Amino acid sequence: MISPFSFSENLEEGMRSSIICSVIAGDPPISLTWYRNGRLLKETSPDIQIVPITDFVSSLIINHVSRHHSGNYTCFASNNAAATNYTATMVVKGKGRD
Repeated sequence: MISPFSFSENLEEGMRSSIICSVIAGDPPISLTWYRNGRLLKETSPDIQIVPITDFVSSLIINHVSRHHSGNYTCFASNNAAATNYTATMVVKGKGRD
């Protein structure tokens, strides 16, 4: 089971954003992976960091968010017995716009 997470509702271009995926039930070893719009998310740009905090917690950090970062972000957790996921939507507004 993953503890629910969400993005700030007032994200504008140029801000930073981070979310934490915390697995609150399940036996180790647990594998944690991040997806954006159904595609595996990798640290392919300097703006995105995936930081494992513990065996049960992972942080996704996006520096300098822009509109192209908008989308559905999913934390997928699995072990030998089961798999689960949780998804939150990021909406990035243009700077100074609605």
